[in-house]
Amino acid sequence: MPNVTLGCTPQFRLFDSDTGVSVPVKGTKTKGLIALLAYAPNQTRSRGWLKKHLWSDRSEEQASGSLRQCISDIKKSLGDYKEFLKAEGANLSLDSTMFSIEPGTHNSGEASPTELLEDLDAIKDPEFKRWLNTLREGQVNTKEPDHTATPKIQEKAISDYFLVVFDKRFGGGLHENVLGSELLTSVSKFLLEMPEIQIVDAASLKENPLTGKQVRGCHITIQTQGNADSVFIVVGLESLADRRLLWTEKLLMPVREDFGLQSFELLTFTGSVVNQFNEYVKNSCDWVDAQSLTSQLFNKAVTGIFSLNKQEMKSADAVLSNIYEANPAGQILAWRAFLRSLAVFQHRDVNFLESDISSAQLADEALKEAPSDSVSLLVTSQFEYLHRGNSEASMHFAKQSVQKNPLNPLAWAILSNTQLVGGHNDDAVVSAKRALSLGAESPYRHYLEFFACMALSAVKEYKQACTHAEIAQTYSKSFTAPLRYLLPLYKATNQDEKFAASLKRLQTLEPDFVISRYSDADYPVNTLRKIELIDFVT
Repeated sequence: MPNVTLGCTPQFRLFDSDTGVSVPVKGTKTKGLIALLAYAPNQTRSRGWLKKHLWSDRSEEQASGSLRQCISDIKKSLGDYKEFLKAEGANLSLDSTMFSIEPGTHNSGEASPTELLEDLDAIKDPEFKRWLNTLREGQVNTKEPDHTATPKIQEKAISDYFLVVFDKRFGGGLHENVLGSELLTSVSKFLLEMPEIQIVDAASLKENPLTGKQVRGCHITIQTQGNADSVFIVVGLESLADRRLLWTEKLLMPVREDFGLQSFELLTFTGSVVNQFNEYVKNSCDWVDAQSLTSQLFNKAVTGIFSLNKQEMKSADAVLSNIYEANPAGQILAWRAFLRSLAVFQHRDVNFLESDISSAQLADEALKEAPSDSVSLLVTSQFEYLHRGNSEASMHFAKQSVQKNPLNPLAWAILSNTQLVGGHNDDAVVSAKRALSLGAESPYRHYLEFFACMALSAVKEYKQACTHAEIAQTYSKSFTAPLRYLLPLYKATNQDEKFAASLKRLQTLEPDFVISRYSDADYPVNTLRKIELIDFVT
């Protein structure tokens, strides 16, 4: 394993510990980053701390982008030595088994202050200058790293997470076990895509019971009992804090061809389970520490995205940015990309977010960091369709999204739209209905109703399409997308009074709207322009 040593007098030097050969490092701030880590306690710093000491004069978005680029530059330039830099969640560190500081540079008394890291004076950031001056004055802890000390980054204890304890009580028959296992697996996939969730099997707690501090979370019981003709399912949610019953629901599932998650009844039932869980997390007061608040803040941010209100969307974006800063995860970037896509769809504008990072950047990084996450995949599917016009790639990513998390209603909605664009209209209707079954109680039902409207419009079921668009409007009166469809739908169904009223409402929300906007390439009705319904208004 190659080892590297940092020399600091008079200038920054990185070299192979065994051969003395110089290890090239390009860029002054990349050198500054290594120096900040080298002299840090346990040679570890948070990303936030590093950004404040190298890019304190930049916006949060710019600083985050610069740090990611800096890490990438280091990895590229160091070649075989790159593994000594560790990116572990919210922290960066130097691997003490591969890295050391040259003897004689740990005690500032052995070198003139002006001779320590002279070349890093080129870094103009005021916070870095302050740190460097303090280092030179001998006020920073520059003790040789103790390689026998405890690991730099402790693994999180189980109490640091929001716990989900699954208690499965399946009947002995084949159908009871198949249905119970399918339900358990699907719900687990859904929950694992939420930040800071830890799933525990109830059986494992018999040997290691939860202590008083390890009670933040939820107990989910899944019971199945049945015979050759039907299976009776009962799901219950309890608070781990006080064993308070939060919610319970039951379903009698006939054994037939669409048995399991192919059934819309079971989809709706399962959607209720995950929605009740989300509501509990979002509104829970069972914990107060910042670590466990992550899931709560995440759920509130998602609700804010679908409020469609500019201020709430802006706040949601800021919350997601902070969550990512504390616990980097590709899914959080995916949600920020999705937010921007929805902002364009609703407001035809993203400038109100006061962020210079684009949806394309976020979607690309989300897929790199979380290639198996359903939200990352559905956002990539959207991007391929809307910005690259690549329907095949869009379909590929949409299918991957529903496979990774079959309980994600948004994944089914995006798949429906992709199928519709590809001419698979009947499949699009089925997928849209699955999305709606799963998300009937979600905070974004209005969004899912709109996808059902689009799919039914494509198969010329105009009256049903009207109903879904009207329901979407009932849940969110400011949602402009259903109105854009209702105008041609009312024309197609000869509802002139409703057409006039909807036109007036759309012009209130979009003062510059005229019917000819449907033909403009920049007006967000891409899918509508691909189906015959558009003929009623153009």
